[in-house]
Amino acid sequence: MGDQDTPDSWQEKHGVAYYAELLPRIAQISLTISPLEAIPIHFTRISSSKIYIKTTSDSVATIITLPGSTTKYVPISLQQLCQHNGDTKTGSVGLKAERDEREAHIVPLSAGQLTDCKAVQCRKCGADLLKDDIKFLDLPSENWYELLDYWHCHKPDHDHGHGAQNSLSKSALKPRKSLALVGLAYMMAVNDDFVSESIQVSDGQYKEVVCSACCSDVGVLDKVDPSITKLYKWNIMVESRRSINDRISSIQYPPEVYLAEMLLEVIDFHSTHRFSIAAHDDKQKILVYLWVFSSDITYTSNFHPEPIRAMKVFYTKQAEVSNPEIATENIDLPLSIINEFLGVLDTRNKELPASLRAFGKWNVSLLHRL
Repeated sequence: MGDQDTPDSWQEKHGVAYYAELLPRIAQISLTISPLEAIPIHFTRISSSKIYIKTTSDSVATIITLPGSTTKYVPISLQQLCQHNGDTKTGSVGLKAERDEREAHIVPLSAGQLTDCKAVQCRKCGADLLKDDIKFLDLPSENWYELLDYWHCHKPDHDHGHGAQNSLSKSALKPRKSLALVGLAYMMAVNDDFVSESIQVSDGQYKEVVCSACCSDVGVLDKVDPSITKLYKWNIMVESRRSINDRISSIQYPPEVYLAEMLLEVIDFHSTHRFSIAAHDDKQKILVYLWVFSSDITYTSNFHPEPIRAMKVFYTKQAEVSNPEIATENIDLPLSIINEFLGVLDTRNKELPASLRAFGKWNVSLLHRL
């Protein structure tokens, strides 16, 4: 499949579009196929995870790879598949799947991954940003300061006569010379640990940090301590000392992977699945409303034939879907990342069969995760 395929062009070439989703907790695979004019003349399971389908005698045969393995003797009913959903000419079938054990969270560019780090570079131009003698340490949590309320009998700023040396303050977790702290979406380093003149601070109110070589945004100065810079992980890549085929390997992930981990941590900490996303320089203007409907699925489709771990999300830019009685968590991001994120959501929405693209006033999409 070429990069230029669209839902319409795929349908012209292959005759059928499909989407298969595995829910690992209940070991269930749902398969949706569109369009179906009539009962497919060929529909055969050729292995525990592959299905052969041909919708008409003139259409091109399609091999569907399921996102998981079905149990050994699960019958597949053509009649069940071809029960059209209204006028959409879409068929669906549910399949029992084998249990899928997986890690709950895999943090991208964690301190563990950075053990063999040779260089931290600008993702856009490859210029070195940090010096090569830096060590990395994971922050305990993006919400670590809030957790202190649960860990201690009083807030750390209150002395209560114990003495300052026994009080854990917000300033306790700061990077120091040759030691950077790593969060879910950023890493913090003192300015002296940057390669000389590799970064510049913009004149704007938010004190954004840009790469001196290509002027792309790479981070922001810390609000409390301007001697510290937060590097956004989505705007950097890491060159590892470990080689693959005698070549230095670079590690980088798209912004959606970091956002997915941010959402997962908030879900775990606050037990909320609804979010409002705003630009950090204009927090009053909500740009995206997001509802994480299922935080952990695996899916395949004609656009993504190999299984991909993802979360299923509903999203919209319409303010009226925000119910004041339902709590939402606000996430502030740079405007450029929000626009890129919206582009990904819109693209994935169009890749779904037409009957699966909307849920009421919400658009349906998929957010890839590790």
